[in-house]
Amino acid sequence: MSDLTLSTPPDRTPFHWPSFFMVVLGMGGVLIFLGVAGAGLLGGFYSLISPATGTENSPQLFSYTVGGVFLSVLLMPSIVLGIRRLSGRTEEAALPFWGRVFRALHPKKLIWLYPLVMLIGWWVNRFPAVNWLLMPLLNMFALALPASWLLWVGIRGFEPRSAKRKWSALGLGLTIGPWMIFVLEILGMVLILFGGIMFLAATPAGQEILNLLQTSGVTGGIPDEEIARLLQNPLVIGVLLAFISGIVPVVEEVLKPVAVWVLWGRDLTLQDGWALGLLSGGGFALLENFGNVSVGEGWTFVALARAGATALHMFNTGLIGYTFVLARQKKRILPPIIALVFAILVHAAWNAVTVFATVESLRSAADTAAWPTVFILMMVGMSISLMTGIFLINRRLTRSAEEAGIFDEATNLPADSSPENL
Repeated sequence: MSDLTLSTPPDRTPFHWPSFFMVVLGMGGVLIFLGVAGAGLLGGFYSLISPATGTENSPQLFSYTVGGVFLSVLLMPSIVLGIRRLSGRTEEAALPFWGRVFRALHPKKLIWLYPLVMLIGWWVNRFPAVNWLLMPLLNMFALALPASWLLWVGIRGFEPRSAKRKWSALGLGLTIGPWMIFVLEILGMVLILFGGIMFLAATPAGQEILNLLQTSGVTGGIPDEEIARLLQNPLVIGVLLAFISGIVPVVEEVLKPVAVWVLWGRDLTLQDGWALGLLSGGGFALLENFGNVSVGEGWTFVALARAGATALHMFNTGLIGYTFVLARQKKRILPPIIALVFAILVHAAWNAVTVFATVESLRSAADTAAWPTVFILMMVGMSISLMTGIFLINRRLTRSAEEAGIFDEATNLPADSSPENL
């Protein structure tokens, strides 16, 4: 009688649905960004060779091309790491090439190039004949360098417990968060426009505005002086503020921390909540920045203003992520509510400054779009305060992590950073 050896089948690793959805989102984002890049490339070349359009649109169109490729590259690590997780492999040495690239292009090194980029961009914009060639790359550096540096300032000393989590948070901020925000903001815009039209129709001044808009639809456009006059009307300003400082801040501040919502059921530390919020907000800010590229006169101001807007998005989203994890740990609902209301108010104030500054610039000078100095100073003050807030919260969380022994000093990772926790 022979002995029978029964072999136990190896344990199967359960299918990791979060990685699957991240791969799908990442690939969808890459397709969209590369589509935008291709359209920008074709449009830019058409603008160069077409005598009807001239070359003034080429720098902006080529900037969309560079931006689309750049955002696609940022999504690749989350896709690769997600595929490795689905195939049962660990993430160690998963991205050797990208690891070397990102170490070489460290934000604390590249940020010193920012003043040079701004100076070269100011000079190149004075020569429209060549700005189509140089401005796309200058726009990429001018918009990406502040975001990467602020992210480094915000999470240095502690980082999400895995590369996969870090890149996935950034990827969510580049894909599903903005997509949901876009849909809801479009719906909000429709509601505001409908309500605004109903309100305007009920007042004599409003009927005059509607008549002007109706006439412009017949004649093919509104003269610049009429646009300036419209934007100075209190009713029009009220409609703009209802959307830009009302609906937009609420929708964005609720949905930007999408990485925190996705990982809500995980065992997150306060440092995780802050870092995931920064990454998610940073992804959203980058997408918004590349959707608002500028060339020509006023480029320097717009690029600097986008750096401030990046700080706004990252600080607010990081703060919300931090307080929501705090609420889960302490069983207290008040901190995240206060943080969310605070973030909405700060965002609303920022947007209101842009609205009033634009209106005032149209009112004070017909030949220039320059903002009055007082509004510029207000935006500079808010930007510095937000950047300082990112630095100070990072210092506080770093000290608390070191005192509690949460992070391993040798690896700069949480003590429980085993694969099953990723």
